[in-house]
Amino acid sequence: MKKSGFFKIKTAVCKILLVSLIFIFPKISFALPGYEGGIKNEVEYIEPLFITGEPVLLKGKVTVSEGRVKDGKRQDRISYNLYNEDKTILLTRSLTFDVTIREIKEKKQVIEDAEISRFSENITVKRGKTQDRFSLISYSFSSSQVTDIAPAVDYSSLNFGGRKVYSINRDEGEVVIEFSAKGVGYSNAFGSVEIRKGSYIINYKRKENQKLNIPAFLWDAKIDSEIYWEVVRDLTYIKNDPKLISFEGGYLEEQKESAKIKYYYDLPRIKDGVPDSAGRNTGTIEKLLETTPKSKRTEIVKVYDLNNHWAREDAEKLISLGIIEQKGNYFYPDSFDRRGSFAKALGKLIDSSARIAKIKETSGRGLLKNSNEGSNNSIFDDVSEKDSGFEYIESLYEFGVMEGTAYKLFSPDKTLTRAEAVTSIVRALGLMDAISEYPSSTGFADDGNIPLWAKKAVFIARDIGIVKGDRAGCFRPYDPLTKAESAALLTRLVKYLKDDIKKDFVKRSLSY
Repeated sequence: MKKSGFFKIKTAVCKILLVSLIFIFPKISFALPGYEGGIKNEVEYIEPLFITGEPVLLKGKVTVSEGRVKDGKRQDRISYNLYNEDKTILLTRSLTFDVTIREIKEKKQVIEDAEISRFSENITVKRGKTQDRFSLISYSFSSSQVTDIAPAVDYSSLNFGGRKVYSINRDEGEVVIEFSAKGVGYSNAFGSVEIRKGSYIINYKRKENQKLNIPAFLWDAKIDSEIYWEVVRDLTYIKNDPKLISFEGGYLEEQKESAKIKYYYDLPRIKDGVPDSAGRNTGTIEKLLETTPKSKRTEIVKVYDLNNHWAREDAEKLISLGIIEQKGNYFYPDSFDRRGSFAKALGKLIDSSARIAKIKETSGRGLLKNSNEGSNNSIFDDVSEKDSGFEYIESLYEFGVMEGTAYKLFSPDKTLTRAEAVTSIVRALGLMDAISEYPSSTGFADDGNIPLWAKKAVFIARDIGIVKGDRAGCFRPYDPLTKAESAALLTRLVKYLKDDIKKDFVKRSLSY
Protein backbone atom coordinates (compact mmCIF):
# COMPACT_ATOMS: atom_id res chain seq x y z
CA MET A 1 0.00 0.00 0.00
CA LYS A 2 1.23 3.43 -0.87
CA LYS A 3 1.98 5.54 2.19
CA SER A 4 0.79 9.12 2.35
CA GLY A 5 3.23 11.96 2.77
CA PHE A 6 1.78 12.74 6.17
CA PHE A 7 2.43 9.28 7.58
CA LYS A 8 5.95 9.33 6.13
CA ILE A 9 6.75 12.18 8.53
CA LYS A 10 6.47 9.77 11.41
CA THR A 11 8.23 6.81 9.86
CA ALA A 12 11.06 8.93 8.50
CA VAL A 13 12.05 10.07 11.96
CA CYS A 14 10.81 7.00 13.83
CA LYS A 15 12.41 6.45 17.22
CA ILE A 16 13.28 2.80 17.20
CA LEU A 17 14.61 0.03 19.35
CA LEU A 18 18.20 -1.18 19.60
CA VAL A 19 17.98 -3.51 22.55
CA SER A 20 14.42 -4.30 23.61
CA LEU A 21 13.76 -2.82 27.04
CA ILE A 22 10.23 -4.07 27.45
CA PHE A 23 9.42 -6.99 25.17
CA ILE A 24 10.18 -10.43 26.52
CA PHE A 25 9.49 -11.97 23.08
CA PRO A 26 10.99 -11.71 20.61
CA LYS A 27 14.42 -10.74 21.92
CA ILE A 28 17.14 -9.91 19.40
CA SER A 29 19.86 -12.28 20.59
CA PHE A 30 22.33 -10.84 18.07
CA ALA A 31 22.17 -7.28 19.40
CA LEU A 32 25.06 -6.63 21.78
CA PRO A 33 25.46 -3.83 24.31
CA GLY A 34 28.90 -3.38 22.75
CA TYR A 35 29.76 -1.36 19.67
CA GLU A 36 32.61 -3.27 18.04
CA GLY A 37 30.74 -4.03 14.82
CA GLY A 38 30.25 -7.79 15.05
CA ILE A 39 27.32 -10.20 14.96
CA LYS A 40 26.62 -13.48 16.72
CA ASN A 41 24.27 -16.40 16.95
CA GLU A 42 23.97 -19.14 19.57
CA VAL A 43 27.21 -20.74 18.35
CA GLU A 44 29.70 -18.09 17.23
CA TYR A 45 30.59 -14.42 17.07
CA ILE A 46 32.07 -12.77 13.96
CA GLU A 47 33.80 -9.39 13.68
CA PRO A 48 35.80 -7.74 10.87
CA LEU A 49 39.31 -6.43 11.52
CA PHE A 50 41.14 -3.81 9.43
CA ILE A 51 43.91 -2.65 11.77
CA THR A 52 46.60 -4.50 9.80
CA GLY A 53 45.60 -2.80 6.56
CA GLU A 54 44.01 -5.95 5.20
CA PRO A 55 40.37 -7.08 5.57
CA VAL A 56 40.09 -10.04 7.94
CA LEU A 57 37.16 -11.81 9.57
CA LEU A 58 37.69 -12.89 13.17
CA LYS A 59 35.47 -15.37 14.97
CA GLY A 60 35.26 -16.76 18.45
CA LYS A 61 33.49 -16.25 21.73
CA VAL A 62 31.90 -13.16 23.27
CA THR A 63 30.51 -13.02 26.79
CA VAL A 64 28.01 -10.32 27.74
CA SER A 65 27.15 -9.48 31.33
CA GLU A 66 24.46 -6.80 31.64
CA GLY A 67 24.34 -5.30 35.12
CA ARG A 68 21.30 -4.67 37.28
CA VAL A 69 19.75 -1.25 37.36
CA LYS A 70 20.23 0.61 40.64
CA ASP A 71 19.34 4.29 41.10
CA GLY A 72 19.03 4.71 37.36
CA LYS A 73 22.47 3.25 36.61
CA ARG A 74 23.93 -0.07 35.56
CA GLN A 75 27.29 -1.45 34.42
CA ASP A 76 27.72 -3.75 31.42
CA ARG A 77 30.78 -5.95 30.86
CA ILE A 78 31.77 -7.62 27.61
CA SER A 79 34.75 -9.90 26.91
CA TYR A 80 35.99 -11.23 23.57
CA ASN A 81 38.35 -14.03 22.55
CA LEU A 82 38.73 -14.03 18.76
CA TYR A 83 40.98 -15.43 16.04
CA ASN A 84 41.19 -15.63 12.26
CA GLU A 85 40.86 -18.82 10.22
CA ASP A 86 44.53 -19.88 10.42
CA LYS A 87 44.92 -18.43 13.92
CA THR A 88 47.75 -16.12 12.92
CA ILE A 89 45.73 -13.26 14.43
CA LEU A 90 44.54 -13.44 18.05
CA LEU A 91 42.42 -10.80 19.80
CA THR A 92 41.47 -10.50 23.45
CA ARG A 93 39.29 -7.64 24.63
CA SER A 94 37.53 -6.68 27.86
CA LEU A 95 35.23 -3.64 28.08
CA THR A 96 33.14 -2.10 30.86
CA PHE A 97 30.40 0.43 30.11
CA ASP A 98 28.71 2.72 32.65
CA VAL A 99 25.09 3.24 31.64
CA THR A 100 22.79 5.97 32.95
CA ILE A 101 19.04 5.56 32.44
CA ARG A 102 16.67 8.53 32.33
CA GLU A 103 12.88 8.46 32.08
CA ILE A 104 10.93 11.18 30.27
CA LYS A 105 7.62 10.20 31.79
CA GLU A 106 5.37 12.73 30.07
CA LYS A 107 6.57 11.48 26.68
CA LYS A 108 6.81 7.77 27.61
CA GLN A 109 10.48 7.66 26.66
CA VAL A 110 13.57 6.09 28.17
CA ILE A 111 17.06 7.45 27.39
CA GLU A 112 20.21 5.41 27.98
CA ASP A 113 23.59 7.14 27.95
CA ALA A 114 26.72 4.99 28.04
CA GLU A 115 30.42 5.71 28.46
CA ILE A 116 33.34 3.35 28.62
CA SER A 117 34.98 3.19 32.04
CA ARG A 118 37.51 0.36 31.69
CA PHE A 119 39.11 -1.29 28.69
CA SER A 120 41.77 -3.76 27.71
CA GLU A 121 42.54 -5.02 24.21
CA ASN A 122 45.49 -6.78 22.63
CA ILE A 123 45.85 -8.02 19.06
CA THR A 124 48.69 -10.33 18.09
CA VAL A 125 49.54 -10.68 14.38
CA LYS A 126 52.05 -13.31 13.21
CA ARG A 127 53.80 -13.00 9.85
CA GLY A 128 56.23 -15.83 9.37
CA LYS A 129 58.93 -15.43 11.99
CA THR A 130 57.88 -11.89 12.96
CA GLN A 131 55.07 -10.81 15.21
CA ASP A 132 53.29 -7.50 15.83
CA ARG A 133 51.35 -6.64 18.96
CA PHE A 134 48.70 -3.91 18.91
CA SER A 135 47.74 -2.74 22.40
CA LEU A 136 44.83 -0.40 23.08
CA ILE A 137 46.23 2.50 25.09
CA SER A 138 43.35 4.98 24.78
CA TYR A 139 39.62 4.52 24.23
CA SER A 140 37.10 7.34 24.39
CA PHE A 141 33.49 6.40 23.74
CA SER A 142 29.96 7.65 24.36
CA SER A 143 26.53 6.63 23.15
CA SER A 144 22.95 7.76 23.63
CA GLN A 145 19.81 5.78 22.88
CA VAL A 146 16.20 6.91 23.15
CA THR A 147 13.35 4.42 23.29
CA ASP A 148 9.77 5.48 22.68
CA ILE A 149 7.42 3.07 24.45
CA ALA A 150 4.11 2.49 22.68
CA PRO A 151 1.64 -0.14 23.92
CA ALA A 152 2.32 -2.54 21.02
CA VAL A 153 5.73 -1.47 19.70
CA ASP A 154 8.97 -0.13 21.12
CA TYR A 155 10.77 2.27 18.79
CA SER A 156 14.32 3.41 19.42
CA SER A 157 17.20 5.42 17.95
CA LEU A 158 20.89 5.30 18.81
CA ASN A 159 23.96 7.45 18.15
CA PHE A 160 27.49 6.66 19.26
CA GLY A 161 31.06 7.54 18.48
CA GLY A 162 34.57 7.33 19.79
CA ARG A 163 38.29 7.13 19.25
CA LYS A 164 40.68 4.22 19.79
CA VAL A 165 44.47 4.50 19.89
CA TYR A 166 46.72 1.44 19.67
CA SER A 167 50.46 1.22 20.21
CA ILE A 168 52.46 -1.02 17.88
CA ASN A 169 54.96 -3.17 19.76
CA ARG A 170 54.95 -0.59 22.56
CA ASP A 171 56.99 2.14 20.84
CA GLU A 172 57.19 1.31 17.12
CA GLY A 173 54.17 3.37 16.08
CA GLU A 174 50.48 3.84 16.62
CA VAL A 175 47.10 3.27 14.99
CA VAL A 176 44.24 5.72 15.50
CA ILE A 177 40.67 4.67 14.69
CA GLU A 178 37.88 7.24 14.82
CA PHE A 179 34.32 6.07 14.39
CA SER A 180 30.72 7.21 14.53
CA ALA A 181 27.45 5.39 13.92
CA LYS A 182 23.70 5.67 14.18
CA GLY A 183 21.11 2.99 14.60
CA VAL A 184 17.38 2.47 14.49
CA GLY A 185 15.11 -0.45 15.33
CA TYR A 186 11.77 -1.62 16.64
CA SER A 187 10.42 -4.57 18.59
CA ASN A 188 6.94 -6.03 18.93
CA ALA A 189 5.33 -9.38 19.69
CA PHE A 190 5.67 -10.54 16.07
CA GLY A 191 9.09 -9.27 15.07
CA SER A 192 12.13 -7.13 15.76
CA VAL A 193 14.51 -5.29 13.47
CA GLU A 194 17.66 -3.35 14.22
CA ILE A 195 19.91 -1.50 11.75
CA ARG A 196 23.20 0.28 12.41
CA LYS A 197 25.21 2.29 9.90
CA GLY A 198 28.69 3.49 10.76
CA SER A 199 31.93 4.90 9.39
CA TYR A 200 35.54 4.36 10.48
CA ILE A 201 38.68 6.37 9.70
CA ILE A 202 42.01 4.61 10.30
CA ASN A 203 45.40 6.35 10.45
CA TYR A 204 48.38 4.03 10.72
CA LYS A 205 51.88 5.36 11.45
CA ARG A 206 54.95 3.18 11.90
CA LYS A 207 58.58 3.92 12.69
CA GLU A 208 61.54 2.40 10.93
CA ASN A 209 62.85 -0.91 12.26
CA GLN A 210 66.37 -1.43 10.92
CA LYS A 211 66.78 -4.76 12.67
CA LEU A 212 63.83 -6.27 10.80
CA ASN A 213 64.46 -4.19 7.69
CA ILE A 214 61.06 -2.48 7.96
CA PRO A 215 60.98 1.11 6.67
CA ALA A 216 58.95 3.91 8.23
CA PHE A 217 55.55 4.24 6.60
CA LEU A 218 52.03 5.45 7.11
CA TRP A 219 48.65 4.80 5.54
CA ASP A 220 45.01 5.74 5.98
CA ALA A 221 41.73 3.92 5.34
CA LYS A 222 37.99 4.50 5.34
CA ILE A 223 35.39 1.85 6.15
CA ASP A 224 31.60 2.11 6.01
CA SER A 225 29.43 -0.48 7.70
CA GLU A 226 25.86 -1.77 7.74
CA ILE A 227 24.69 -4.19 10.41
CA TYR A 228 21.22 -5.73 10.28
CA TRP A 229 19.51 -7.91 12.90
CA GLU A 230 16.06 -9.44 12.53
CA VAL A 231 13.67 -11.67 14.47
CA VAL A 232 10.58 -12.94 12.68
CA ARG A 233 7.63 -14.86 14.12
CA ASP A 234 5.95 -16.68 11.23
CA LEU A 235 2.69 -18.59 11.12
CA THR A 236 2.34 -21.04 8.21
CA TYR A 237 -0.66 -23.21 7.37
CA ILE A 238 0.30 -26.87 6.88
CA LYS A 239 -2.32 -28.71 4.83
CA ASN A 240 -3.01 -32.40 5.41
CA ASP A 241 -4.75 -34.94 3.20
CA PRO A 242 -8.27 -35.12 4.71
CA LYS A 243 -8.64 -38.71 3.52
CA LEU A 244 -5.88 -39.85 5.82
CA ILE A 245 -6.34 -37.74 8.91
CA SER A 246 -9.20 -36.28 10.93
CA PHE A 247 -8.44 -32.62 10.21
CA GLU A 248 -7.56 -30.69 7.06
CA GLY A 249 -4.49 -29.01 8.46
CA GLY A 250 -3.10 -26.67 11.07
CA TYR A 251 -0.64 -23.87 11.69
CA LEU A 252 3.08 -24.08 12.38
CA GLU A 253 4.61 -21.20 14.32
CA GLU A 254 8.30 -20.49 13.80
CA GLN A 255 10.68 -17.96 15.29
CA LYS A 256 13.59 -17.19 12.98
CA GLU A 257 16.59 -14.98 13.74
CA SER A 258 19.26 -13.68 11.42
CA ALA A 259 22.05 -11.13 11.42
CA LYS A 260 24.05 -9.67 8.56
CA ILE A 261 27.09 -7.42 8.30
CA LYS A 262 28.32 -5.61 5.22
CA TYR A 263 31.53 -3.56 5.24
CA TYR A 264 32.75 -1.37 2.39
CA TYR A 265 36.49 -0.79 2.69
CA ASP A 266 39.05 1.49 1.05
CA LEU A 267 42.47 0.29 2.21
CA PRO A 268 46.06 0.51 1.01
CA ARG A 269 47.54 -2.41 -0.89
CA ILE A 270 49.72 -4.30 1.56
CA LYS A 271 52.72 -6.43 0.58
CA ASP A 272 54.80 -8.17 3.26
CA GLY A 273 53.18 -5.94 5.88
CA VAL A 274 54.14 -2.72 4.09
CA PRO A 275 51.84 -0.58 1.91
CA ASP A 276 52.44 -0.92 -1.82
CA SER A 277 52.25 2.17 -4.02
CA ALA A 278 50.21 0.34 -6.69
CA GLY A 279 46.74 1.75 -6.06
CA ARG A 280 44.20 0.99 -3.36
CA ASN A 281 42.49 -2.16 -2.12
CA THR A 282 38.73 -1.59 -2.24
CA GLY A 283 35.91 -4.06 -1.79
CA THR A 284 33.27 -5.45 0.55
CA ILE A 285 32.99 -8.03 3.30
CA GLU A 286 29.60 -9.68 3.86
CA LYS A 287 28.55 -12.30 6.36
CA LEU A 288 25.19 -13.78 7.36
CA LEU A 289 24.48 -15.67 10.58
CA GLU A 290 21.24 -17.46 11.38
CA THR A 291 19.98 -19.37 14.37
CA THR A 292 18.15 -22.68 14.21
CA PRO A 293 14.43 -21.86 13.83
CA LYS A 294 12.25 -22.64 16.85
CA SER A 295 9.08 -24.39 15.70
CA LYS A 296 5.87 -25.41 17.41
CA ARG A 297 2.47 -26.54 16.19
CA THR A 298 -0.54 -24.53 17.29
CA GLU A 299 -4.00 -25.67 18.26
CA ILE A 300 -5.98 -27.51 15.57
CA VAL A 301 -9.09 -25.44 14.85
CA LYS A 302 -12.45 -27.12 14.19
CA VAL A 303 -15.23 -24.55 13.81
CA TYR A 304 -18.38 -25.58 11.95
CA ASP A 305 -19.79 -22.12 11.16
CA LEU A 306 -16.63 -20.85 9.47
CA ASN A 307 -16.42 -23.38 6.62
CA ASN A 308 -17.70 -21.07 3.88
CA HIS A 309 -17.35 -17.74 5.67
CA TRP A 310 -15.26 -14.87 4.24
CA ALA A 311 -13.44 -14.47 7.57
CA ARG A 312 -12.53 -18.14 7.98
CA GLU A 313 -8.77 -17.78 7.49
CA ASP A 314 -8.55 -14.70 9.73
CA ALA A 315 -10.56 -16.30 12.53
CA GLU A 316 -8.85 -19.70 12.39
CA LYS A 317 -5.40 -18.09 12.45
CA LEU A 318 -6.21 -16.06 15.57
CA ILE A 319 -7.95 -19.00 17.26
CA SER A 320 -4.89 -21.19 16.64
CA LEU A 321 -2.69 -18.54 18.27
CA GLY A 322 -5.04 -18.35 21.27
CA ILE A 323 -5.81 -14.68 20.59
CA ILE A 324 -9.57 -15.15 20.09
CA GLU A 325 -11.83 -17.95 21.30
CA GLN A 326 -14.55 -20.20 19.94
CA LYS A 327 -17.49 -21.60 21.90
CA GLY A 328 -17.52 -25.33 21.51
CA ASN A 329 -17.30 -25.90 17.76
CA TYR A 330 -18.85 -22.54 16.86
CA PHE A 331 -17.51 -19.02 16.48
CA TYR A 332 -20.69 -17.09 15.55
CA PRO A 333 -18.81 -14.82 13.12
CA ASP A 334 -21.76 -12.56 12.30
CA SER A 335 -22.71 -11.84 15.90
CA PHE A 336 -21.49 -8.62 17.50
CA ASP A 337 -18.17 -8.51 19.31
CA ARG A 338 -18.13 -7.12 22.86
CA ARG A 339 -15.82 -4.60 24.50
CA GLY A 340 -14.51 -7.18 26.95
CA SER A 341 -13.73 -9.87 24.36
CA PHE A 342 -12.17 -7.33 21.97
CA ALA A 343 -9.96 -5.97 24.77
CA LYS A 344 -8.90 -9.50 25.69
CA ALA A 345 -7.99 -10.33 22.09
CA LEU A 346 -6.13 -7.06 21.48
CA GLY A 347 -4.32 -7.40 24.81
CA LYS A 348 -3.23 -10.97 24.03
CA LEU A 349 -2.05 -9.94 20.57
CA ILE A 350 0.25 -7.19 21.85
CA ASP A 351 0.99 -8.97 25.16
CA SER A 352 -0.19 -5.91 27.08
CA SER A 353 -0.35 -7.45 30.57
CA ALA A 354 3.26 -8.71 30.40
CA ARG A 355 4.42 -5.32 29.08
CA ILE A 356 2.65 -3.47 31.88
CA ALA A 357 4.19 -5.80 34.47
CA LYS A 358 7.65 -5.27 32.98
CA ILE A 359 7.25 -1.49 32.93
CA LYS A 360 6.15 -1.45 36.56
CA GLU A 361 9.09 -3.66 37.48
CA THR A 362 11.83 -1.81 35.60
CA SER A 363 10.69 1.69 34.69
CA GLY A 364 7.96 2.59 37.14
CA ARG A 365 4.35 3.60 36.69
CA GLY A 366 5.17 7.11 35.56
CA LEU A 367 5.36 5.91 31.95
CA LEU A 368 1.71 4.81 32.03
CA LYS A 369 -1.18 7.07 31.07
CA ASN A 370 -3.63 5.74 33.66
CA SER A 371 -1.60 4.44 36.56
CA ASN A 372 -3.30 2.20 39.11
CA GLU A 373 -0.67 3.23 41.66
CA GLY A 374 -0.82 1.58 45.06
CA SER A 375 -4.13 -0.18 44.46
CA ASN A 376 -4.75 -3.92 44.49
CA ASN A 377 -8.38 -3.47 43.53
CA SER A 378 -9.90 -3.54 40.08
CA ILE A 379 -9.95 -0.24 38.22
CA PHE A 380 -13.55 -0.87 37.14
CA ASP A 381 -16.53 -1.83 39.29
CA ASP A 382 -17.95 -4.05 36.54
CA VAL A 383 -14.72 -6.02 35.90
CA SER A 384 -13.62 -8.52 38.53
CA GLU A 385 -10.26 -10.23 38.93
CA LYS A 386 -12.15 -13.47 38.36
CA ASP A 387 -13.38 -12.35 34.94
CA SER A 388 -11.75 -13.74 31.82
CA GLY A 389 -9.59 -11.05 30.27
CA PHE A 390 -9.37 -8.97 33.46
CA GLU A 391 -5.60 -8.39 33.14
CA TYR A 392 -5.90 -7.30 29.50
CA ILE A 393 -8.73 -4.86 30.16
CA GLU A 394 -6.77 -3.25 32.98
CA SER A 395 -3.48 -3.14 31.07
CA LEU A 396 -5.09 -1.59 27.98
CA TYR A 397 -6.69 1.04 30.21
CA GLU A 398 -3.38 1.82 31.91
CA PHE A 399 -1.74 2.17 28.49
CA GLY A 400 -4.51 4.52 27.38
CA VAL A 401 -5.55 2.19 24.55
CA MET A 402 -9.14 1.68 25.73
CA GLU A 403 -11.04 3.94 28.11
CA GLY A 404 -14.07 3.23 30.30
CA THR A 405 -17.62 4.08 29.32
CA ALA A 406 -18.34 6.01 32.54
CA TYR A 407 -16.75 6.57 35.93
CA LYS A 408 -15.30 3.20 37.07
CA LEU A 409 -17.29 1.36 34.38
CA PHE A 410 -15.83 -0.53 31.40
CA SER A 411 -19.07 -2.16 30.17
CA PRO A 412 -17.41 -5.40 28.99
CA ASP A 413 -20.68 -6.80 27.56
CA LYS A 414 -21.46 -3.73 25.48
CA THR A 415 -20.88 -3.78 21.74
CA LEU A 416 -18.21 -1.51 20.31
CA THR A 417 -18.30 0.43 17.07
CA ARG A 418 -15.92 0.16 14.16
CA ALA A 419 -14.62 3.66 15.00
CA GLU A 420 -13.89 2.63 18.61
CA ALA A 421 -12.09 -0.56 17.55
CA VAL A 422 -9.91 1.16 14.95
CA THR A 423 -9.02 3.99 17.36
CA SER A 424 -7.91 1.42 19.95
CA ILE A 425 -5.64 -0.32 17.43
CA VAL A 426 -3.99 2.93 16.31
CA ARG A 427 -3.46 3.93 19.95
CA ALA A 428 -1.87 0.54 20.60
CA LEU A 429 0.59 1.19 17.76
CA GLY A 430 1.49 4.55 19.29
CA LEU A 431 0.63 6.35 16.05
CA MET A 432 -1.90 8.89 17.26
CA ASP A 433 0.95 11.42 17.38
CA ALA A 434 2.37 10.21 14.07
CA ILE A 435 1.10 13.28 12.26
CA SER A 436 0.30 16.76 13.49
CA GLU A 437 -1.67 17.59 10.38
CA TYR A 438 -3.61 15.36 8.04
CA PRO A 439 -6.03 15.81 5.13
CA SER A 440 -9.50 17.08 5.89
CA SER A 441 -10.87 13.81 4.51
CA THR A 442 -10.08 10.24 5.54
CA GLY A 443 -10.77 9.10 1.98
CA PHE A 444 -13.92 7.15 2.80
CA ALA A 445 -17.19 7.96 1.03
CA ASP A 446 -18.93 8.55 4.37
CA ASP A 447 -16.13 10.72 5.76
CA GLY A 448 -18.67 13.29 6.98
CA ASN A 449 -20.18 10.71 9.33
CA ILE A 450 -16.88 9.84 11.05
CA PRO A 451 -16.69 11.55 14.47
CA LEU A 452 -13.93 14.09 14.95
CA TRP A 453 -12.34 12.11 17.80
CA ALA A 454 -11.83 9.12 15.49
CA LYS A 455 -10.84 10.83 12.22
CA LYS A 456 -7.09 10.85 12.75
CA ALA A 457 -7.11 7.19 13.81
CA VAL A 458 -9.27 6.16 10.86
CA PHE A 459 -7.01 8.09 8.45
CA ILE A 460 -3.86 6.42 9.84
CA ALA A 461 -5.46 2.96 9.94
CA ARG A 462 -6.50 3.28 6.30
CA ASP A 463 -3.06 4.57 5.35
CA ILE A 464 -1.24 1.56 6.83
CA GLY A 465 -3.75 -1.03 5.63
CA ILE A 466 -5.47 -1.89 8.91
CA VAL A 467 -8.95 -0.89 7.75
CA LYS A 468 -10.68 -1.00 4.39
CA GLY A 469 -13.97 0.38 3.16
CA ASP A 470 -16.99 -1.67 2.11
CA ARG A 471 -17.99 -2.12 -1.53
CA ALA A 472 -19.40 1.39 -1.58
CA GLY A 473 -16.18 2.82 -0.15
CA CYS A 474 -17.77 3.58 3.23
CA PHE A 475 -16.23 3.09 6.67
CA ARG A 476 -19.51 2.93 8.65
CA PRO A 477 -18.05 4.30 11.90
CA TYR A 478 -21.11 3.75 14.11
CA ASP A 479 -21.85 0.18 13.01
CA PRO A 480 -21.32 -2.38 15.77
CA LEU A 481 -18.27 -4.51 15.05
CA THR A 482 -19.01 -8.15 14.23
CA LYS A 483 -16.74 -10.96 15.41
CA ALA A 484 -15.75 -11.60 11.80
CA GLU A 485 -14.82 -7.93 11.28
CA SER A 486 -12.92 -7.99 14.57
CA ALA A 487 -10.92 -11.03 13.41
CA ALA A 488 -10.14 -9.30 10.11
CA LEU A 489 -8.93 -6.12 11.86
CA LEU A 490 -6.74 -8.03 14.30
CA THR A 491 -5.27 -10.22 11.55
CA ARG A 492 -4.32 -7.09 9.61
CA LEU A 493 -2.71 -5.78 12.81
CA VAL A 494 -0.64 -8.98 13.03
CA LYS A 495 0.38 -8.55 9.38
CA TYR A 496 1.38 -4.95 10.03
CA LEU A 497 3.45 -5.88 13.11
CA LYS A 498 5.08 -8.82 11.33
CA ASP A 499 5.55 -7.62 7.74
CA ASP A 500 4.41 -4.13 6.79
CA ILE A 501 6.22 -2.19 9.50
CA LYS A 502 9.44 -4.00 8.50
CA LYS A 503 9.09 -3.23 4.79
CA ASP A 504 8.47 0.46 5.39
CA PHE A 505 11.04 0.67 8.16
CA VAL A 506 13.88 -1.09 6.33
CA LYS A 507 13.29 0.87 3.12
CA ARG A 508 13.56 4.19 4.96
CA SER A 509 16.31 3.15 7.38
CA LEU A 510 18.72 2.09 4.66
CA SER A 511 18.53 5.56 3.17
CA TYR A 512 18.29 7.67 6.33
